[in-house]
Amino acid sequence: MAEIEKVMKILGEELAALDMSTNAEAFVRLVLEAVANKRKLQIPKATPLLSAAEKAAYLAGGFDLCECEEQIPGSLERAMAEYVALIATALPIHDAARLLGVHCETIQNRLHRRELFGIKHRGRWLLPRFQFHHEETLPGLEEVAPAIDPDAQPISLARFFHLPQNDLVIADAPAPLSPRDWLMAGYSPTRVAALARELILL
Repeated sequence: MAEIEKVMKILGEELAALDMSTNAEAFVRLVLEAVANKRKLQIPKATPLLSAAEKAAYLAGGFDLCECEEQIPGSLERAMAEYVALIATALPIHDAARLLGVHCETIQNRLHRRELFGIKHRGRWLLPRFQFHHEETLPGLEEVAPAIDPDAQPISLARFFHLPQNDLVIADAPAPLSPRDWLMAGYSPTRVAALARELILL
């Protein structure tokens, strides 16, 4: 028990340092909930469609028939951790309204018009922080947000906004920009919206 209390204390300190709007106990509950939900949705592996001889022939031809989980070890665990962190740092409607200096109804209307991203969690809306910068939404978000599939998974969206995109390049920049950095720098949201429409959301 002492070791668990020590871990919880450290976790609480780390969450506070990151200015997360949750405590250690609530964070652990989110982790347990994510694990439980994944277990409920777990399905058996599909029966292989190829015979041993067919597999041997494909392998001889240079095809890689490895299972996805063997190619990307720990990908499920990483995705679950990302989701928990995304939920833990997201803003309820009233906090988002206070941040932007508007009424809660304004946030609800913008969610309805798909000008903001929201995650329905435990019966309430949470707004991921990747769409905010200081006390404003990202410049041009109202053009980008409607371009994204409304059924997009939150983790896919977060990765899209944070990861560099090869099409978002500016002169003299050492590397491509992420959509978030591109918008924050004041560049056209039209290009980001075009990328969003082509996005394959897994």
